[in-house]
Amino acid sequence: MRVSIIIDNYNYASYVAQTIESALAQTHADTEVLVVDDGSRDDSMAVIARYADRVTVLPKPNGGQASAYNLGFAHSRGDLVMFLDADDWLYPDAIANAVAAWRPGVSKVQCRLDMVGPRGEPLGRQLPRHLHDGALAQRLMREFGAYGSPPGSGNLYARRFLETVLPLDAPAWPVGADSILLLAPAAGEVVSLPEPQGAYRLHQPKAHDALVFNNYQSAGGQMA
Repeated sequence: MRVSIIIDNYNYASYVAQTIESALAQTHADTEVLVVDDGSRDDSMAVIARYADRVTVLPKPNGGQASAYNLGFAHSRGDLVMFLDADDWLYPDAIANAVAAWRPGVSKVQCRLDMVGPRGEPLGRQLPRHLHDGALAQRLMREFGAYGSPPGSGNLYARRFLETVLPLDAPAWPVGADSILLLAPAAGEVVSLPEPQGAYRLHQPKAHDALVFNNYQSAGGQMA
């Protein structure tokens, strides 16, 4: 199966090279890499240009995350598609493992991500804490509109599912566009991999910990 990795970048010149290199290093042979630069004002394009012979480079005026998803998807050819944030990275076998878990009727393969700090230092924990899949994900999606799912970089989607929700309304989703793709259980089965397949960068780890603690307190000490 052909896989498209679409990297959406905005002002991440310090990180995007590592992200691109992780996508190019995938052991799944039939993988294409597309990099959408959403009107960055830093040196991102100079960094991305170094890979122009190995990736499809798609520069555009700044329009937000959904517009980047729309452009990347329109130029992609994969049967399966991943939207990889430009400050995260994948482990070499991530795509191969997801493809191996694929079967007819699956709309998404998902995995946890190892949390790292601003310099890529391991934080010793993973995101999300719980993954929901199969019939449970479908039930939770119907009843609550959400289920245990990773951030954008931890998901590999069936193209047939994405064609039902893309293009997104770009002005309505300048950020948080990956939340729309939580609808995957409505289009088929969600499958989870048992091990983390990449790294998710926290730029403010202490602030994230405080947010988790506040949510825990608000829930009366019961974490989902």
